[in-house]
Amino acid sequence: SMATLEHPVPLLLGLAHSLLHAGQGDRALDLLERLHRRQPGHLWVNGQLGHALGAARPPRHAEAARAFAAAAALCPD
Repeated sequence: SMATLEHPVPLLLGLAHSLLHAGQGDRALDLLERLHRRQPGHLWVNGQLGHALGAARPPRHAEAARAFAAAAALCPD
């Protein structure tokens, strides 16, 4: 639900990670896509979104590459 997005980003990233590794990739990806719309400039949101997109069935490699590139651009020097 949208109320879920009111929780702190680290908690939501942990939830997405748990969902992904519990075989709930679709739910993890949905959460991460909604979180990304709220926090498009967040390093770890982009990184986990890239991971989930790459793990999707079928894999969404082009979108994953964009998310990873965004994460890399956000890394401090």
